[in-house]
Amino acid sequence: MTAEVMYVLVLRADVPSPFTDNVRAICSRCHCEVIHRPHIPTQSTLICLQCYPAVRAENGGDDADLMITTATILELQALTRQN
Repeated sequence: MTAEVMYVLVLRADVPSPFTDNVRAICSRCHCEVIHRPHIPTQSTLICLQCYPAVRAENGGDDADLMITTATILELQALTRQN
């Protein structure tokens, strides 16, 4: 039995973000600097948006399991209400 990989899609660090408390990390595929929210699962694999199409192709064209935390949903809701 193989372990299922949980991918978290992240933004490259040069992409503007409305959040000031982002965490900086490295994309597991291309090794570019990325940013993510501080509450993502610790056992996840970070994939930047630019690398995701290749990861998807490697998985036979199937969409990998993607997730979003409840905290991120609430942050995005609050952000959209401000605008």
